[in-house]
Amino acid sequence: MRAIAQLIMRSAAHAGGVAAVTGLTGLILPPLVMVSGAAVALYTLRRGARAGMQAIVVAILVLGIVALLGGGLMPFAALPVGTWLPAWLLALVLRSTASQSWMVVAAGLLGVIYLVTSQLVLGDPVNWWQTWLTGMVNELAAQNPEFNVSTVKVEVIASQMQSLLATAIVSTQTLTMLLARWWQSQLFNPGGFRAEFVAMRLPRIVLQGVAVLAVILWVIWHGDARSEVLAGYALVLVVMFSITGLALTHWTIGHQQWSVWWLVVAYVVFLRLPAIAALVGVVDTVFDLRKVLVRRQ
Repeated sequence: MRAIAQLIMRSAAHAGGVAAVTGLTGLILPPLVMVSGAAVALYTLRRGARAGMQAIVVAILVLGIVALLGGGLMPFAALPVGTWLPAWLLALVLRSTASQSWMVVAAGLLGVIYLVTSQLVLGDPVNWWQTWLTGMVNELAAQNPEFNVSTVKVEVIASQMQSLLATAIVSTQTLTMLLARWWQSQLFNPGGFRAEFVAMRLPRIVLQGVAVLAVILWVIWHGDARSEVLAGYALVLVVMFSITGLALTHWTIGHQQWSVWWLVVAYVVFLRLPAIAALVGVVDTVFDLRKVLVRRQ
């Protein structure tokens, strides 16, 4: 991985080339999409906004060449908007604040922007997804008579699509940025990544803003079909606070010099019950548990 980071930092052409190749490969192996975004983010973190945008332009040119050879751009269109531009924006936030906490806040805002934009554009996203999924199911059934998905399942999936996509945006972009920051630490600031990560804690103003927004949306949408969209906002928050809860767990285990097995147990519990990790993050936001633990010692 260090060799990839060194290759990315050679020039904008190298960064864009790595982003394009890993992005295209990510269409087959999805985790590589995060590597693609991290390539743009790393170059932006180190060289600045203009250099990062140059890397994106190079990557888009590579996509254009592949599209001309392959006969269409549609399969690749999501990469610039869905991966590289968000990574560039989050890298600018992290570069200017030197705070992974604010980077997570910015990633959460991307999830909220997606939910708001889709609500404004689609009107009723649940109904739109249901129509789209029904058409896809019917097409698959026509090609394969044995393929059968009940209408109830389509309705359930459609009701969850907004939430799933919003949480995927926040979690994927956050992991992308953490990878880029770790690369940067490996090359230019050994040990810096861990110190920054374990200090992650969302500002209290985020929790206050969330409370106000929740009340407003509940009043406006309660009893409305759009009330299902509230689940999307809730899950975005769960992801944000889960990440900070995990950061606090890393800090606590390291500070107390506990066995690494406690960290393994924590990951198992948090993966099975993300709400627990989110609750830890919320409590930390309110009470600053690091200071509490240090004072008690």
